[in-house]
Amino acid sequence: MLPNVSEMLKRSLRGDIELRTSAPDGPCRVRVDSGELELALLNLGVNARDAMADGGVLSLSVRKTSLRGDLDSDGLRGEFVAIEMKDGGSGIAPEILPHVFDPFFTTKGVGKGTGLGLSQVYGFAKQSGGTAKIKSKPGQGTTVTIYLPATEEMGEDAAPDYVAVEDQINATKGTVLVVEDNTEVADLSAAYFEQLGYTADVSLNGSDALRKLQNGHAYDLVFSDILMPGSIGGLELARLVRESHPNLPILLTTGFSPKAQEAVREGFFILQKPYDLRSLSKTIGELQSKPAA
Repeated sequence: MLPNVSEMLKRSLRGDIELRTSAPDGPCRVRVDSGELELALLNLGVNARDAMADGGVLSLSVRKTSLRGDLDSDGLRGEFVAIEMKDGGSGIAPEILPHVFDPFFTTKGVGKGTGLGLSQVYGFAKQSGGTAKIKSKPGQGTTVTIYLPATEEMGEDAAPDYVAVEDQINATKGTVLVVEDNTEVADLSAAYFEQLGYTADVSLNGSDALRKLQNGHAYDLVFSDILMPGSIGGLELARLVRESHPNLPILLTTGFSPKAQEAVREGFFILQKPYDLRSLSKTIGELQSKPAA
């Protein structure tokens, strides 16, 4: 999984940041939601990018480790896989550090972040049976380590899915309009599409997306979250796009929303959140193979 994640991260970083990765020769298997793991790593990468104003090296490493139930590991015991991201950025002040995993806590300015990035990382790790730890000093960068329980199990469908995705990478597909109000999720979605060969153009609300379409921007696909603030939600946007651009493919996404069933009844394709690169690729293929109305 690391090569795919590395490519996704590189597309979200600036040119003055070098990403270095390292992992053991043997497999480090964990049982987790791959989409949530990718989102967690992207959240860490985006935070590191914003902290590294002068560029530098961002390190992503994976290793096996044994936890002994001490306080530093939240009392966890057993074999784990540690995924560590280390940046050389501005660091975090000691008085702020204990709060960075709290929901909606952010050191970024208004409109620069949701404060959900690191809480998503921590929540993902805990729900997966592990934990997340952070070390940082002002001017000395930040290291975040995600601990996930190791397993010897192997997903039977993992290899075929990755082959299917690899077949699509680097093939030019055109331009997709990504409509998502959460900036971290928007970054992840754009990175996924770029891995699949698309050029991604992001809008953070339905009104902005509609404006781009009305101004003559050419797209090959519209990908929109259903639940968004403002007067034009994802389903409303899809209806308007279908009316003004009847041949433009539309793919909607959501977690749990009553509007999802409404969208399905109206003939729209739905991708369930959380999604990963493979499920996105598969759903796009199904959408594109749908017979023309």
